[in-house]
Amino acid sequence: MTKHTPGPWTIVEDPESAWTEIWTKENQAIAYLPWTVLGIDKEEVAANARLIAAAPDLLKACKEFIVALGPPPDLVLKSIAITEIQRAIQKAEGN
Repeated sequence: MTKHTPGPWTIVEDPESAWTEIWTKENQAIAYLPWTVLGIDKEEVAANARLIAAAPDLLKACKEFIVALGPPPDLVLKSIAITEIQRAIQKAEGN
């Protein structure tokens, strides 16, 4: 399994180049998001940047939630929720 770059990730806007960037605490670039490509405006880029920057935290929270729930219960609704969270974790981890 390939591991992702550990968080936290931060958002840096560069008005000089019209890019929003995602950086690690070690000052490594994770992503560059241009403000005006394919019709995506600056507000949508900012929303995408927030989602990308939150990815390590979201992954951690999902994993902690699964552990806190314990073994899957027989209740159908909880089982479906757990399955969806597990799918999201697998997608994030490339499994």
